[in-house]
Amino acid sequence: MICSKCKTDMIDDCDVTGYMGVEIMITKKHKGLFNKTKDIVKACVCPNCGNIEFYIKNYGDFIEENK
Repeated sequence: MICSKCKTDMIDDCDVTGYMGVEIMITKKHKGLFNKTKDIVKACVCPNCGNIEFYIKNYGDFIEENK
């Protein structure tokens, strides 16, 4: 990723942890039997200005198809 503030290459795949080392997750409930999508939040850090950006790797799993 490129930093949106200073256009420097960011260091990616950094872990994001909360209290007591627990990883932060994003979840979305869908219709159906297997109805929950989840992914672990990751971060990029800019070594030049310190800017951080959060992302998830499997963002395509969160798209709902119209049925």
